[in-house]
Amino acid sequence: MRTRVRTKSGSQLAIAIGAVLCGLCVSAQAQAQSSGDDAASAPAPAAEVATPPAVVAPDSAAPVESPAVPASPAPVAAPPPPAAGPQIDLPPEEATAQPAEPLPIVQFGSAIEREEALSRGLTPERLAARTTVVGGYGQFTLNSLRVGPDKDNDFTTRANLRRIVLFVAHPITDDIRVYSEFEWENAVACDGCNGSAEVEQAFIEWNLLGDALALRAGLVLVPMGIINQWHEPPVFHGVDRPNVDTFVIPTTWRELGLGVTGKLAEIWHYELYLTTTLDPLRLDSSGLQPALSLGSLARADAFALTGRMEVEPLLGVIGGVSFFASDVGGNGDYFRRNGKKRDLKLPLIGYSFDARMRRYGIEARLVWAQFFFPNAGDLMGALREDGSSLFPNVDVTGPIPERIQGGYIELAYDVLHELHVQHELLPFVRFETYDTQAKVPSGYRREPSLDVDELTMGLTYRPIPQLAFKGDVQLRDRRYGLDELQVNFGFGYMF
Repeated sequence: MRTRVRTKSGSQLAIAIGAVLCGLCVSAQAQAQSSGDDAASAPAPAAEVATPPAVVAPDSAAPVESPAVPASPAPVAAPPPPAAGPQIDLPPEEATAQPAEPLPIVQFGSAIEREEALSRGLTPERLAARTTVVGGYGQFTLNSLRVGPDKDNDFTTRANLRRIVLFVAHPITDDIRVYSEFEWENAVACDGCNGSAEVEQAFIEWNLLGDALALRAGLVLVPMGIINQWHEPPVFHGVDRPNVDTFVIPTTWRELGLGVTGKLAEIWHYELYLTTTLDPLRLDSSGLQPALSLGSLARADAFALTGRMEVEPLLGVIGGVSFFASDVGGNGDYFRRNGKKRDLKLPLIGYSFDARMRRYGIEARLVWAQFFFPNAGDLMGALREDGSSLFPNVDVTGPIPERIQGGYIELAYDVLHELHVQHELLPFVRFETYDTQAKVPSGYRREPSLDVDELTMGLTYRPIPQLAFKGDVQLRDRRYGLDELQVNFGFGYMF
């Protein structure tokens, strides 16, 4: 009898512990039956099951027993039943959520994917970073030029640190970022040196509607063509930038301004700015480059509207169209022979369209641009307050053009593409045509040396997207025959 009571009392205690640990909501009678099956090989008599057990005093010779537990223990609050399906018990170190790694204070360089890096450079990632980013690029060149068709003419060879650039981008808040770009050209900047130290970009960008709309203000790039916006050395072929992007689109062209930029439906990108504009008194036959203010004490009596729409229907296939419109007359003072001030309307209208592709080892580019300055003759006929000519050396330097135009087509192929290696080896060919005096005012003579056809053939080797070694040969035909041969070698990097 003592043994049966001890067995039942121990079973009832086990039932209570099992209810707490497993949370099984079953009846006390079923628990007792299950416990009985585990405790004894034969089932208990029916009378004993039906009659509640009595409390039996322990025998003096027997070990001390725990008090009997009532047959119907008090209900225990059970946890919610486990979810259906297999359950996985994680070790304690895995079950506890690990805190996210803190962002670095400053991020040096970039790890952007290959296609994006070689289509748009590293600027988009720098602007999207959640921390301060320091980056840059460098370009080193060796140029050897022979002028004239005579093969006995000597080559003039120059080695140069063409440019070194430092980027700094910093998020002030999650939605507001600042971006600065500092450039040194030709290694040394001083009075009488060929070098310069410049601020190439400096603006603040405020995301108002995520990627769809951002406000941008400061020193911004005029969004025309390809190279003027994406000019890091590994992004383009050739040791030097195409001359269309120097004489027609005056890279790197930047103006002080305010505007908006953003993405629509993931494939459309747009930019629209109100900016400062050119100084008409510094225009000459070589195009727009001499008249750029570059954000340095820019006269702001006239403004320009410039913008771009770009579409990328497939990864690595991008097309764009850009425009620039301004009346630059307000940025100058003009007089008549009697000394009275004269108002001049000097509209300057330009456009460009471009396309580029990087797919299946093929790289291709197409650019065409034109600028119209229909009142160039009125500008050259204006005088200074003292009655002297604004442009006294027109007969020597050539007239200010009424139309500037140029374009190029370029094709390259990665001969290592089928090997599926990281390295790229791309023979390329580019044909350019440009003329900064495509049309001149009536009564003036065009300068034929400014009408150029140019063929560039070369090789680009990229061991990684951020580094390129280059070599090329250029033949320039200045309208009346081949008169320049140039051989170039160099390398460039970005990070």
